Amino acid sequence: MQGSRRAIEEAINRRREGREAVCDPGFAVTVALEQLRAADADLRPGRWVDAQAPRQLLERLNRTVQRLEAHQRSIERISMPRVKPAATARHRVRIGQLAADGLVTVLSGARHETDETPGADRVRAWGSWDFRPDPVARYVAGESAGSITEPGDVIVMTSPAGIQAKVDRDGGRVLVAPVQALRLTQQARAGLNLEPILAAAFLSDPENTRTATGTTGRRVPTKALDLPVLDADTAARLVDTLARIDATIDAAATAGELRSQLIAAVRSGAVDLTEPT
Repeated sequence: MQGSRRAIEEAINRRREGREAVCDPGFAVTVALEQLRAADADLRPGRWVDAQAPRQLLERLNRTVQRLEAHQRSIERISMPRVKPAATARHRVRIGQLAADGLVTVLSGARHETDETPGADRVRAWGSWDFRPDPVARYVAGESAGSITEPGDVIVMTSPAGIQAKVDRDGGRVLVAPVQALRLTQQARAGLNLEPILAAAFLSDPENTRTATGTTGRRVPTKALDLPVLDADTAARLVDTLARIDATIDAAATAGELRSQLIAAVRSGAVDLTEPT
């Protein structure tokens, strides 16, 4: 705060002395009297000083463009399969039975104090915040760590609204209640033809909750949920199809970000547009 005050004072003093108010872009600007008159003497800083420096806008815009291009490449690589009626009813197995057979380990989260402060003695945590539309990284003290995830664990969040599940691709994170993790053995993956990405998708299916409880709007125990037994061809095609659909969803969200950023960047004078490559 003190540094910002000194920068403001310096900018004002330089302008009073007839010199250019040199400062970081987006911090201050000199406005001609004619411009002020044309704007009905609007002296609000937000009217004249861009909230973000042009270089920051440009860098952010480029990163978003690269993300969108990556999503589009993913969509182009994967073809959509055709569907046909299943030959037989699909067998399903409850998580509780798989756990009893030693094919799945259910790990429960513990109560931990968390915050957004990383550090050498801090461990990234899985918690309910990871299932919000705008998840943030949260950490716990290393000495308080409990169940630690492994790559491929399926992270499950149960609530009265239903089940949400994601795959932990990297591992090494602490489980914080009420989230749980399912760890499928290689035998389970081979027997069910289910990779973690498919297990997470089936666990998140609202029909799974309804089947387990007979109704909706109840917190269902994870062990009451079930997973289907797939044939190898269906499993492989479903993995590819879900990847394409997820890439399309991500591309749509990224395109929305790009639209807002592009408008802001052009308005601020940070970019000009050229012909698409």
